[in-house]
Amino acid sequence: MSGMRIFLILLLLVSGAPANSIIQGLNVSTIEVMEGGRVDLPCNISPLRSSDKVSLILWFKEDEGKPIYSVEVPPGSDLGSLPPQSYWSSSDHFSSRARFRGDELSLTGLKSVESGTYRLVSGSS
Repeated sequence: MSGMRIFLILLLLVSGAPANSIIQGLNVSTIEVMEGGRVDLPCNISPLRSSDKVSLILWFKEDEGKPIYSVEVPPGSDLGSLPPQSYWSSSDHFSSRARFRGDELSLTGLKSVESGTYRLVSGSS
């Protein structure tokens, strides 16, 4: 049986952007970075059961219903050596400025409009 689990919620503040997101009752990590800079968003994923394997990783911004970045993990694959077609980044968000590195999502050339709350969701099988 597969499952989806929210592992992390981050508030990303890019210098010069208003900090108007407040999340009550959740453990939220805040990361601040200068505009034009780089940030590595932690991606601490682990399946609900030790016998499960991570099969899908999704990043969302704010309450958008569509992911802004995804990683599909083919059966038997290792997160550190996935084929290029396993990664997808929304052209409306980070596009080629986002790179998944196994335990983090690296974002470069950040813009103040990219400040916000980001959610990491992982599926396992």
